[in-house]
Amino acid sequence: NNCMQLNFTQIDPNQPKRVFSFIFYVDHENLYRLVETTPSLPSEDVQKLLQTLNQTNNIAKFVFGMRKLFVQSTK
Repeated sequence: NNCMQLNFTQIDPNQPKRVFSFIFYVDHENLYRLVETTPSLPSEDVQKLLQTLNQTNNIAKFVFGMRKLFVQSTK
């Protein structure tokens, strides 16, 4: 439904094939919205990344930031 899902692997050194993902979309006001992350990530950290994304429209930086949060979640 007009959402995009990004999947990552090679994040958990103990389970390299484990999938980490997030789903997001652009709403009617042209703001990026996050639907979910799997596994869950700290809401405050995700909201900071999302706020920066909406200010800069830098999707690459957002994706990199999300991957970094997933890596941190495995430690």
